[in-house]
Amino acid sequence: MKTELPPIYHWIGKSGKSYPYIVFEFGTRVWDQPGNFIICEQATPLQVMPRKIGKTDDLEGELMRLEMIMHEDLESSPAYVHVRINLNEADSLAEEKDLKELYLPDSIRELF
Repeated sequence: MKTELPPIYHWIGKSGKSYPYIVFEFGTRVWDQPGNFIICEQATPLQVMPRKIGKTDDLEGELMRLEMIMHEDLESSPAYVHVRINLNEADSLAEEKDLKELYLPDSIRELF
């Protein structure tokens, strides 16, 4: 039986550094590992738009929490979650900052 691997999406930070993320449908259960995440909506058939960029010590728990909040507070649910396991706290913080600086304006950096 052939198992399909989830797609990989490379996000480029303000610094120009590329970060590979595994793409899942929003609501998919992932690993209880530390890492970074990007919650996205489908902007066009070929483009996603980040709604939340963050880091956590527990990807699964944080995404479950955000899923509950987002379903209650927003008129439309996000389509995808992009995740990247990152065991190094300093690297994780730097990555979050690099991506937020490019993709999220100051006014919406901390919606949730």
